[in-house]
Amino acid sequence: ESWRATSTSKSTARAGGWGGLRQVCGRGCREPSTPRRAQSPPVPAVGMSDESRAVVWTDFEKALENRSYVFQLDLSSQRLKKLPDDIGKLNKVTSVNLSQNDLTEGSLNDNFFELQYLTELDLSHNHLKHLPPCLCMFLDLKKLDIRGNLFEGGPLKQAAMVRDLFPSCEVVY
Repeated sequence: ESWRATSTSKSTARAGGWGGLRQVCGRGCREPSTPRRAQSPPVPAVGMSDESRAVVWTDFEKALENRSYVFQLDLSSQRLKKLPDDIGKLNKVTSVNLSQNDLTEGSLNDNFFELQYLTELDLSHNHLKHLPPCLCMFLDLKKLDIRGNLFEGGPLKQAAMVRDLFPSCEVVY
């Protein structure tokens, strides 16, 4: 399925709530369990240092147990064929590295798209043939790495679609 992105897609999505997002993303995207927000990312807990925000969590189970303190998640090189079902519970995550796995577009479950503060996503070196339409759920995406995938039509076409939806997003392909 292809994206129906226009230069006004992002503002339409923000203004239109879920209806606006569904219009931009197309079919196949489940309505988020938490309402999409119009505010800034969460403020760190009182006493939480910049140093603790910089911790990169590599153990998913430990990250889940400490989800209030998880802002960066690295699940790279773990031979994942699908994402953990509870990934959407990491609701403060801003950066996810999923590189060097065995992921396809079907591997990115609905719960993954609950990560509403995501700004950086590394999907490099997987088995993606196209980017999932629900990627547009990440309203604040600033960097997307899609190198080393098996894109139909080549990575340039996928990068152009991302840039249409997120003009300020750096796409590495």
